[in-house]
Amino acid sequence: MLTYSFEDRQGKRKFEYLYEQIREDILKGTLKPGEKLPSKRALAEHLGISVITVEGAYGQLLDEGYIISPPEASLLTSRRLWSCRMSEAAGFPGKRPPARPAIFLYPPFFA
Repeated sequence: MLTYSFEDRQGKRKFEYLYEQIREDILKGTLKPGEKLPSKRALAEHLGISVITVEGAYGQLLDEGYIISPPEASLLTSRRLWSCRMSEAAGFPGKRPPARPAIFLYPPFFA
């Protein structure tokens, strides 16, 4: 279970501090790619903080691509982000996996 101390958060809001701690664990490799994260409720109870705080941190990590949320599954650390970091660490800066092209679906036009 992830454990962080909120005593020395240097004036940061709790969700922001939690977000930064989890992000650092992902970037350092403490949390491995594809690793399952604890549920919001379980982590909140473990850390003695509100579920809304954990939800805010997870939401920011999700928005930035550090974690993913597959359908019908728990939150997982992102494998794609990890592979980008490994490319940079191996001395190939800027060599990232090709992005999937955007697909725009337009409604059909009727005459």
